[in-house]
Amino acid sequence: MGLQIETRQLAHAEPHEVAVLGPQPLSSSFGGMPESGSYRILGLRKGVTISLFDIETGTGMAADMHTAPCVALSLLFEATGTGWITEGEGQFGPIPLRPGIYCMIAPAGATGQDRFKPSSRLRGIDIRLEPSFWSALGGPSSIDALGAGHPHAAMASPSVWIGLLPLTPRLMADAQALFRSGMSGTADLTVEARSLYIIDEAIRALAAGVNMATAIAPAPLLARDRRAVQRVIALMEGDLGRAWTVPELAQAAGISHNRLKQSFRAETGCAVYGFLQERRLGEARRLLLEGKGSVTDIALSVGYGSLSHFTALFRRRFGQTPSDVLSLSKTARRTG
Repeated sequence: MGLQIETRQLAHAEPHEVAVLGPQPLSSSFGGMPESGSYRILGLRKGVTISLFDIETGTGMAADMHTAPCVALSLLFEATGTGWITEGEGQFGPIPLRPGIYCMIAPAGATGQDRFKPSSRLRGIDIRLEPSFWSALGGPSSIDALGAGHPHAAMASPSVWIGLLPLTPRLMADAQALFRSGMSGTADLTVEARSLYIIDEAIRALAAGVNMATAIAPAPLLARDRRAVQRVIALMEGDLGRAWTVPELAQAAGISHNRLKQSFRAETGCAVYGFLQERRLGEARRLLLEGKGSVTDIALSVGYGSLSHFTALFRRRFGQTPSDVLSLSKTARRTG
């Protein structure tokens, strides 16, 4: 089917050229082109673009990232990958790319690479602002004001700061509404309103984190603890149907129960079970879209013995029941 790309400004926006501040979806920097999906680039106003993407990675996808000076807010609904920032001969990372909201502040631009797992789904929103507009809204434009000691910091190089921000239920609901409206192309005012709300929430989270860091500077995550977290993520993603427990995962990773919980939240921004649930639901949705079994079989394959519990979680996460998604998938395959 290929990758479907649309670039336009919002219907009510002042006329302007939609300048993509981040990677171009069909540029030569993408190694292993996306197998299929949709990519929408929307111009909110001069200096602010919103990219919406729902992509199947096929045999794998790697992208050399070159971005103009900007602030990027990336809300990933589904993603399995790793990113790095490069500066000169140095490499900073790795940065696990998982469902969550990432904030990158790059006053002088940034260079790096993102690699995504083969046969996976990449779905989310990327809001990019010119630094002057971000500063006018009250956002911190200097990475010196944030630093590696910020409680939401995921990576800090001499010229780029990346953080993993709290993803509240309200923020998730607004992001999902923005995604649906932007993909449908029928509610541009909703796209603008939700985008501005997300930007405002990101600024508030960063400001609150600065205050927290000033009061009590958290100890940096040790390299061995970070490796233990990555080991736990690999174990869970390797067998989503298993009834994992935190003590079991901690023992496998060679770390204490309490330290795993603390390190996992510090590294990913969420609790162990919250992360596992997100990955299970994401995998279930992928299997349903591909028609890889009945709702019951798919629920069991990702670790849910109770169909009613699975359905409730799935509906709350995606706004549709598993049966709805499977039915739409079957219809699409018959008509396609």
